[in-house]
Amino acid sequence: MVNQQLMDILKFDEEDLEANRKGNLSEKQKKRLRKGASSHKNFGLVVGGILSIIALLPFAGMIWDRSFFSWSLLLGSIFCWVPIWGYLGFPMLMDGFKKQTAKFMKKQGPVQIATREYTAHKPQRVVIAHDLDIGGHKFTDVDDRLADVMTKGDVYTVYYVHYSVDDVNEIFSAELFEKAK
Repeated sequence: MVNQQLMDILKFDEEDLEANRKGNLSEKQKKRLRKGASSHKNFGLVVGGILSIIALLPFAGMIWDRSFFSWSLLLGSIFCWVPIWGYLGFPMLMDGFKKQTAKFMKKQGPVQIATREYTAHKPQRVVIAHDLDIGGHKFTDVDDRLADVMTKGDVYTVYYVHYSVDDVNEIFSAELFEKAK
């Protein structure tokens, strides 16, 4: 039996679940997977590229206009500007070039949902996040509405995709296997 609330939260339907039971993704899920991989790659290339260019701006200015050159600017660029902006941009840029692999998997086990708090920056605030544990496998930052639908101890089968670049798991569907005793 599939709970309609669970389907709405995780954005799947009976057709998706049937394909997942057979060890496949539905066409809608494949499209969702491609869209997510594409946006991740584009974000890395665009934002990482911009930050990497910012890291090199002082050198471009010194090459473009020789009167812009000064030793203090050169040393400041080498020891401060480039490391900061390069540290931010270069890894993102490289992630954009990495081949993202996605592996479809399933996990079955009793449910446990843990709540944790952490302090987020910009703006500084306390954030409450929920982690879903299915048979010893942890899914971080899940939708908090899952706690209203999944009962602790009930056994669920969760179908998910593991992304290689970020080492992240995204749940694509789930179903109740057995109620807790």
